[in-house]
Amino acid sequence: MFLLLYYSGINALVPTSWHTSWVPILFMILGTRYYRNAENHGFISYWQGFRVSFLTASCGAFVFATLAWIFGSYIDGNVLEEFKQRSLEAVEMTEGMMKSMVGESAYEQYIQDISEVQMSDVVIGDFNNKIVGGLLASLIVAAFLRKDPKFED
Repeated sequence: MFLLLYYSGINALVPTSWHTSWVPILFMILGTRYYRNAENHGFISYWQGFRVSFLTASCGAFVFATLAWIFGSYIDGNVLEEFKQRSLEAVEMTEGMMKSMVGESAYEQYIQDISEVQMSDVVIGDFNNKIVGGLLASLIVAAFLRKDPKFED
């Protein structure tokens, strides 16, 4: 997905990449359904579904973070520079409000922190966001795909 966004001119590291958030959810659903139907004889408890779904999301987040770091560090460093530029533009649009909330010195420090951000910082932040999103989505996926066995009396 990262490369599709990159070649279409969209930086996958910026918040506009939320329009692709359905991809990990699709893999979570497919992985949990496969486990339920093929490995667990058509039944899956809520917690089994949660574990499988969250493991799928975690693996996807790790693979994305690793590949994004390799791409941004060795193939095209402009991805990081574009990320910094867009972040600075977003902060500068809210300059007055931020200065009134956090003060002049904290605002200047924030600008400096954005300017000094490394690819690893961006990737770790994105990884954490994907883990939290995967956690929340796993709760929902497990609820929808849960199928307890029916025991006859």
